[in-house]
Amino acid sequence: MSELSIFANGLPAHLRNAELDETTKALMGGSANSYKRISIKGSVFRMVVNGKEVAKNEDRAMNVVIVAAAPKNSRTFYDKAYVDGQVLRPTCSSVDGTIPDKDVQNAQAKSCAECPQNIAGSGPNGSRACRYSRRLAVVLENDMRSEADVYQLVVPAQSLFGAGENGKLPLIPYAQYLKANGVRITGVVTEARFDTNSPTPKLTFRAVRPLEEDEYFFAKEKGKTTEALNAISMDPAAMDLTT
Repeated sequence: MSELSIFANGLPAHLRNAELDETTKALMGGSANSYKRISIKGSVFRMVVNGKEVAKNEDRAMNVVIVAAAPKNSRTFYDKAYVDGQVLRPTCSSVDGTIPDKDVQNAQAKSCAECPQNIAGSGPNGSRACRYSRRLAVVLENDMRSEADVYQLVVPAQSLFGAGENGKLPLIPYAQYLKANGVRITGVVTEARFDTNSPTPKLTFRAVRPLEEDEYFFAKEKGKTTEALNAISMDPAAMDLTT
């Protein structure tokens, strides 16, 4: 039988235009195993693939669909100062904000609650040296198709909590607002916008529009993919260092 001759008469109807499944992607290698994230360094949306910046968006806002979120806030601690362009794994980290991750080589305590890096004043200007963040898996509003890329977006602590204004909210109050109105965060286009009054990267969030029916089911399926699960479980340095 010649190569792919079984498809000489075309694919059966139930296989036509089907989205590439995760099993095929896992065995393909190459770009199927690339790790993509949106960095907010310098209050600029930067598209990063395997640690390399490939594009940036100079706009102050970006419309995305949140397809998955880590169930809990993460924590990360670095014992060295940040150096621009250098990829550093955290000294200590916790994906669930409760205990250090199993692969941590230098855990600062047995639990996050008793960690000295989690005390106010352990960081600069009275802050905590170990910082909260929340990992999201998002797709771009203008790229909602079966082969669309899934990006990790790590939301820092100052973008998680607090009060908002003019309908622009930190992430957790934003999710609470949607819940109070009977809306799923995975069922809307979300605008992520930089707070231009903040000296460090800070995002606010607001709902732009509800998803159309086909978009909603697309988002649900994207949230189940390997790329989405990686986005909400891997720290950014691990994604950048994995090829």
